[in-house]
Amino acid sequence: MTQQPPRPSCNVTLIDSSLDRTADDGDDGAAEQACLLDLQKVAKGAEAAGQWTTLARCDGHFPRSAWLEAMEQLIEHPERNSSSILRADILSVLEPDAIVEQVKERGQEHGGAYRLVKRVHRRILPRRPNLDGQLEQTCDVLVRDGVNGQDGLVIYASHVGSSGEDGDRGKQTLVESAEQVPFYHPKVRAIAFRYQSIATQHATAPGEPPLLAQLYLYILPFPEDQSFNAAADPSHRLSRTALALLQTHAAHSWGLMHDYRKRVQHDIVVPREDYMDTYQALKLRHATRLMNSWQEKTDADKHVFEDLGIAAFLMVLWRYTFAGQARSKAGEEGKKGDQWPRPYFFVDVGCGNGLLVHILNAEGYTGFGFDLRERKSWQGYRDAPGGADLRVVSLDAPSEVLSPSSSPGNGDGPIPPGGAFLIGNHADELTPWLPLLAYSVKDCSGLVNIPCCPWGLDGRKYSRVKGVLDEDSIRHCLGGNNVPEADVRAAVDAYERGPPIEGGAGVQSQSRNVAYLQYICALHLWSGWHIEKEALRIPSTKNWAIVSRRRISETAELTSPTIDEKVREMAQGALRADWKARTPEGKAGH
Repeated sequence: MTQQPPRPSCNVTLIDSSLDRTADDGDDGAAEQACLLDLQKVAKGAEAAGQWTTLARCDGHFPRSAWLEAMEQLIEHPERNSSSILRADILSVLEPDAIVEQVKERGQEHGGAYRLVKRVHRRILPRRPNLDGQLEQTCDVLVRDGVNGQDGLVIYASHVGSSGEDGDRGKQTLVESAEQVPFYHPKVRAIAFRYQSIATQHATAPGEPPLLAQLYLYILPFPEDQSFNAAADPSHRLSRTALALLQTHAAHSWGLMHDYRKRVQHDIVVPREDYMDTYQALKLRHATRLMNSWQEKTDADKHVFEDLGIAAFLMVLWRYTFAGQARSKAGEEGKKGDQWPRPYFFVDVGCGNGLLVHILNAEGYTGFGFDLRERKSWQGYRDAPGGADLRVVSLDAPSEVLSPSSSPGNGDGPIPPGGAFLIGNHADELTPWLPLLAYSVKDCSGLVNIPCCPWGLDGRKYSRVKGVLDEDSIRHCLGGNNVPEADVRAAVDAYERGPPIEGGAGVQSQSRNVAYLQYICALHLWSGWHIEKEALRIPSTKNWAIVSRRRISETAELTSPTIDEKVREMAQGALRADWKARTPEGKAGH
């Protein structure tokens, strides 16, 4: 990715609304007064009783096209403006043709030569639903071609209660009091953002790019706040919010002008909305209880929210992967996991403190976790509502791969039962063995592998800084030239995705981390599994999950016996390197 040039200062200024801007600022002041009049005309369809007030302005070193793209992204993702917002559900989007018909029907023709190009009806969801409510808004995007260039205007109008999903602002009522506005949103009836082109482009400082526009922020206050003056009260929450919003808009617009793309893409494997809803439900059901009863010496917040996030990811992943099962009731929002599709059985290999197993068991999923020693918290999870099936087991991974049990386990012992789904949540030395074990488990239904410390199959630290596969070798793993190109492209993309490598003193460590993720991907492919990769939304730098839900077809050019030979070769190589299972600490099998 090309590095973008340094972002110029946006010089945010709070506006003194008590001054006669026309007298003080000449043409600029007159333009601002005209802007307020335009806004009054444009927003009449929002039942905008009262007067709009200018809060702040800043410099814009980018074209209107970049600003509009940034504003549309922020309409879809208000959480980028506030950490107290979970997300927005888009209820409806009206494009130009539908808008023309609606504004004619409602008598909402816009003044100031503005043209309404998009109307979005959204519902903002709070990150803490037990403290904050939802908020519905109509977001209008307007443009006009003025004498100084291209101008833009975006208006957020907040509504009372639910107003359906037709996005018809003419049938909706603005919020009537500050008490109806949640904490995460400014306490106003409506808010507007304006991109005003300037006639003469010039640099604001030596070496900076030319100034193309002024950005303005306006509010439609409640009657009791009609006289609010941002410049006179810069510490007021509204003033601070105005500064932050304009800085965000300027930063996003500048980045989009220079083709900025997120360093890491989330939500590749499972839908973002489903994951967030499930995670929120798990937090409400379990977080307080789990943190209050934490028995380990480690950070309770980090581990509780990390494992709740992993559990939510697994639940949604299974919901879609096993959607054809008879017990499926997919689509029932707010239901516990025992209503959703799932694998027959799960096994958490190297389960550590056992929290993930407890959460899944408590949500109605059948399975167990094992580790070399019992942790302090295990008995507490066993005794808690929902319980936890946790066992002390030392797994001789090479022997299990080379001489798998003739019959699958029944779930009572350490051998995974047929159809089991394997989980490796920071499983350390067993991380590289997970895909080989999954190959050996009869009818294994898939695996999710979340690597942490870099271990190789030989039981030694993995230290390579370059990947082990290229596109041709990935194609060969999938079955050669007869494999659909879409499968090859998906595998290559998954293999190459990973944390970004930046310059500086830590570049070798970063390269080693990426190379280790690619090594684990290669082990999945060599063991006969298709790969997907997801950057999990969890509070951990080791948040990359390698997902395998499909076996590589046995009818492909690289057939199952060849995969079998490769798996056996890898396991035998580990034995030659003197790989040994560690001795369990405690009552093995319990």
